[in-house]
Amino acid sequence: MRFVIMSTLFGVALLISACSTQRVTSPDHSATEQLLMSRAIDQAVDDIQLPEVAGKKVFLDAGGLQGTFAAYAASSLREKILQNDGRIAASRDSAALVIEARSGASSIDSFETLIGLPSYEIPIPLAGTLKSPEAALYKRGERRGIAKLALASFDAESGRVVSATGPKFGFAQKREWTLLFFISWENEDLIPEDVAPSRHSMAAPN
Repeated sequence: MRFVIMSTLFGVALLISACSTQRVTSPDHSATEQLLMSRAIDQAVDDIQLPEVAGKKVFLDAGGLQGTFAAYAASSLREKILQNDGRIAASRDSAALVIEARSGASSIDSFETLIGLPSYEIPIPLAGTLKSPEAALYKRGERRGIAKLALASFDAESGRVVSATGPKFGFAQKREWTLLFFISWENEDLIPEDVAPSRHSMAAPN
């Protein structure tokens, strides 16, 4: 009897492992998470109206930019200054105009609705635990990147305000649906169609 039980458990374990996949992401954030945030930041930066910077030496004070993607936001703002014919000053003392940047949000929200059975861990004697596959009659998941940026600029010599943008928002999203266990589709605004991964082949590892 004990042999039959152990054999049954082993068979279940094999079936579960055959139906499951393993997700491994080396960095702290997956590529999708990075695209969500960088896309949201791009939108917020695009909506920002810079003061007149043409021909001026501009120092960008990025101390108010917080979070993992602060460096990306700062670089995007410097690029916009350059695109508007501004000159990047190496220090505040050498600048004619100082622009202070701040972020009020730079993160990802996740939402999920599931009708069915969620994945759960099954204890296997002498083998630890295995995770069962999810059984979704209907599932809708969404990840949304949100960025809130603002700029304040002032004359470097007099300290007088030149302009203040007020908060500008950027959003990016990735939605996924599953219907009747196997039918799935998704919608996102992260990658242009002409560079979508499905249009490119990936070499198999040796």
